[in-house]
Amino acid sequence: MKDASLTLSSGLRLCYAEFGDPQGVPTFYFHGWPCSRLHAWTMHEAALKQSIRLICPDRPGLGLSDDHPERQLLDWPPVIEELAHHLGWEKFHIIGVSGGGPYALVCGAPPIGELGTQDLFWIYRLLIRLRKVSTIALGLVLGFGAELASKRQHDFPLRNLVGLLSPSDQASLQNPGHFNTMALSFRHAVRNGTRGLITDADIYLNPWNFRFSDITIPVRFWHGKQDRNIAWTYAEKIANQIPNAITHWFDDEGHYSLPVNQAPNIFAQVLAAHPTDAFPSWLNAQVG
Repeated sequence: MKDASLTLSSGLRLCYAEFGDPQGVPTFYFHGWPCSRLHAWTMHEAALKQSIRLICPDRPGLGLSDDHPERQLLDWPPVIEELAHHLGWEKFHIIGVSGGGPYALVCGAPPIGELGTQDLFWIYRLLIRLRKVSTIALGLVLGFGAELASKRQHDFPLRNLVGLLSPSDQASLQNPGHFNTMALSFRHAVRNGTRGLITDADIYLNPWNFRFSDITIPVRFWHGKQDRNIAWTYAEKIANQIPNAITHWFDDEGHYSLPVNQAPNIFAQVLAAHPTDAFPSWLNAQVG
């Protein structure tokens, strides 16, 4: 992994990390929530083997990137345009995983304000209710969660929380490398406080201000049917609205297992697709 940063035209600092093959095919990776640029470690080995150069930026207010209060989803494309220009990329691929899905225009995480919370993991539903009651309380809970993430995976209460996940996710997180990547990514996301993480979460609740039916380029959905964090049916509802959506549903994969186990297949599909060269048509692959 190699860290770097860019000062945007707005004056804000954007930090990003590089994984995979430094000479490989240009690909952006948009990390999940609550995560940071370190999330892309989960796909490093697969990217290296398949000659993918994977760039994962910290979103504003997360990790080492400067905060951008009250930002909206559609503030993101100009940031990525600047980063692509900085990297010398005219064409590139995009993968959005979990909470990074909306930043690839569509869903890992769904537009909750539109589709509702009924098929979310109960912890997410609890955090949403808390957000409506008290930002301060939510910040304290997220900070406490980051402290828990410093514990070993078999310690109480982490082992109990992992036990609530699907069998495939429990098996995936038994791998110390995968578990430690997720935990470290979370801790880095809140290293400068929880405000940026809350702003990031608000985007899932607010209107996205575009219509899925207007997306005309091919969009691939990869989602595990064992996903208890974000039900695959969310992705199905959105895919049905996109004219050229291609779906891949996996009976035996969950939320955390799918990006790791299916990374070779995901990258193969990325390499087979035509990279984008302009916004707003900026998605080639998406992971649930």
